[in-house]
Amino acid sequence: MHNVISVMSLMAGGVYVIYLLLRPALKKYFSVRLRIGILKIALIFSLFPFPLFRSVYMDAVSGFMNVSGFVNKSSNFIRVMPNNVIIEPKGFYAVIIISAVCISAACVLLIYKYIIYSKFRSGLKLMCTDNENDYVNSLSENIKKENKVRRSVRILTSRCIDSMTVGLLHPVIILPDRQLTHIQTEHILKHEYMHIKHGDFVYRIILIFAVALHWFNPFMYLLSREFMRLLEYRADEAVVMSMSEEEKSEYGQTIIDMAKQRSDLFNAEYMPISMFGSGSEKQMKARLNEMKNVKHRSLKNTIVSVVIAFAVFILNCNFVLAYQEYPIYNSSESAELYEYTEDFDVYMSFDEDFAIPFSEDTDYADDMTLDFSNGVDSYFTDENGVSEPVYENSEPQDYCNHVYKSGTVTNHVKNISGGCTVYTYNAQICSKCGNCLKGTLINRVNYKICPH
Repeated sequence: MHNVISVMSLMAGGVYVIYLLLRPALKKYFSVRLRIGILKIALIFSLFPFPLFRSVYMDAVSGFMNVSGFVNKSSNFIRVMPNNVIIEPKGFYAVIIISAVCISAACVLLIYKYIIYSKFRSGLKLMCTDNENDYVNSLSENIKKENKVRRSVRILTSRCIDSMTVGLLHPVIILPDRQLTHIQTEHILKHEYMHIKHGDFVYRIILIFAVALHWFNPFMYLLSREFMRLLEYRADEAVVMSMSEEEKSEYGQTIIDMAKQRSDLFNAEYMPISMFGSGSEKQMKARLNEMKNVKHRSLKNTIVSVVIAFAVFILNCNFVLAYQEYPIYNSSESAELYEYTEDFDVYMSFDEDFAIPFSEDTDYADDMTLDFSNGVDSYFTDENGVSEPVYENSEPQDYCNHVYKSGTVTNHVKNISGGCTVYTYNAQICSKCGNCLKGTLINRVNYKICPH
């Protein structure tokens, strides 16, 4: 699990680094939606366990790139012996402990966030009252219908809290309980309804989960902060998209006025979707500059945006190759029964649990039809009688989605007196990577003089 989370974190961090490199060009030529789209990819990588599908990815790209260098070494296999003894690879329990620590820390952070939010919600009941201004209520309903928001939205006022929106299923817009002009009220409500329309509170929750899960990754904190800024930019962009330059100026002035009068009693840690006038002076300037450079949608920009987002996604999928899983490998390497035959001077090992009496009724390849003179000492013969060589050290490849076919495997063993023994086993072989699983011994033939 620790390995999975680490690779997920690497993938998400990789997207954010690419975003930082592309950000100057993205700000100049594309709308804020593309930047949010790229960071959404980072969130997907941070929460969806793509590393567990490493074998699917490697199987898909094996025709386009060489993935043989990314296979696991034999020491990374969990081996299950015939006597049900499990042999774990080196460092296996350390990974389990680290995974437990990571998950425990994530749970602690989530509980901490939940406690803070619960206290904040409780405090709202004491510091907020229902709005009784008929003009504000009427304006809110009109903006709600205009933006096709179907959820019930409650309007509250507070002397302690600046304008913000909280809540997922039942969103609440909080307005400052002070004298606002009609245009200021309209600007604030339009902005907050854009957050509700876009479901920005959902992203806020997802960001909290992502940061908690990847608490050890500094890029996730930067990504979360940038994502929240972009949600503000997107809401502003949606509001001013159809405005004239004069109306944009008035909207910007509303932001400045609210920033000057804001209260520092609450901050973004309490999980609001938005705080209309929040942010430092530098952030305010950046926000105003974003509004001046609103990019209108065009087919060309949409196509290029999709291509860029897809390229970022595919490029960071390659990080999944860093994942090293512990596949379970049923092996017969340890539980061995050694037998000595008088017909030849060689020791041959058999699986104690698998050994059965020889059966002359079982179909298997005639060893005289197999060519052992070319240095190949093992052949697999399928149920149709087609034989193929089996090479030594055939470990299961962790990138392969194994497709096994049944048959028999024939092993040729020479001895020092010039004779040989041919062993035949029930077996299965993967038609993709060649991994051979040997089963029960079904036949053995001893030759005093090797005819092969």
